[in-house]
Amino acid sequence: LASLPSPGGSGGGVSAGGAASSPTGDSSLNSALHAYHQAKHLEKDLEQSERAVESQTRQLQRELHQAQRQSLGRNSQIFRQEEGVDEQLLRSARRETSRDARLVRQAHSEIVEDR
Repeated sequence: LASLPSPGGSGGGVSAGGAASSPTGDSSLNSALHAYHQAKHLEKDLEQSERAVESQTRQLQRELHQAQRQSLGRNSQIFRQEEGVDEQLLRSARRETSRDARLVRQAHSEIVEDR
């Protein structure tokens, strides 16, 4: 902030009594006022930025929750589909096991008959 030019020019001047005022004092005061105004402006910008970020964060959270709810619904449907496929595979495996058991019994009885 100190490197910024102070508003109002050089800061030196003549007092009402005709004597020169302290150029260092006026320059310091102008620099301090300029820095104060800059700080207030930056503070206002920061507050606006914070509000914008908070708003965006709330929006993103809403979108995330909505996506999670939709995902859960889809995952449930996918889970049910996978569960159905697994049940079909299990039934098929049981049928094959029963058929194999029947073939084993038949082969065993044929072996016994051949003796």
